[in-house]
Amino acid sequence: MNYNEQLRQKITAAEQRRTKLNANIEAAKPNEKTGFTEFIRDMLFGLGIKNIFYGIYDVVAVTAIIGAAVIALMSGLPVGERQINPHIYGIVFSASPALYLLFFLLSFLKERLEGSFEVKMTCRYTALHLCAFRMFLCGIFCMLFNALAAYIAALRFGFAFSELAAISFSSLFLFALVMILSLLRYGVKGCFIPLAIMGACLVLSVFPWFNMLLKNIPTAAYLILGITLLILNQSVLNKINRRFCYAVR
Repeated sequence: MNYNEQLRQKITAAEQRRTKLNANIEAAKPNEKTGFTEFIRDMLFGLGIKNIFYGIYDVVAVTAIIGAAVIALMSGLPVGERQINPHIYGIVFSASPALYLLFFLLSFLKERLEGSFEVKMTCRYTALHLCAFRMFLCGIFCMLFNALAAYIAALRFGFAFSELAAISFSSLFLFALVMILSLLRYGVKGCFIPLAIMGACLVLSVFPWFNMLLKNIPTAAYLILGITLLILNQSVLNKINRRFCYAVR
């Protein structure tokens, strides 16, 4: 066997080894990545609600107690309270995301202060996966809470429930989107951006022109805006999920 034939055999053997290695690598790759539906199913039935909220039960309890206290306070207000009526639209717009932001901040800051964030980032279900799913559940809860609050406000102060609910719906997901984008862009310091905007809107609610501006926007526009913001918010959460994507079980 001459030199050329030996060289050809070595090259052929090397190509065969490389082909086999590539085949093994492709076989080891997960075939199914988590889409949003698979992510929800895997978190619910793979990890479970108990583990999803592990370590922040006190945050859940504080949020629920504050929400119940707000509902009780609203239910006890006199019917047709004149001091509230002129400012109702601004108050609804400013206060609707409060419970959502409270839960988000308390849970996020607690994990940061306890030093568990870095540890969770090494797990199959990272801190980002937990945060994304918690915010998904919190968004559903806050929609129901805000709907109940809008219903009570409509009964107490004589406003249309559809108007208050639509304003609340769009405001919730507007601030939710601002919150998650601020945290991704600026880290913990980003928490102050949605809080500052919410505080500014609350101050503006004392001015009649701000309330008239909110009142004159059609209910359909609020609903379209809210749905658009909801889709954008879930898209961002899904990108967080895919940043540390894993195979579905």
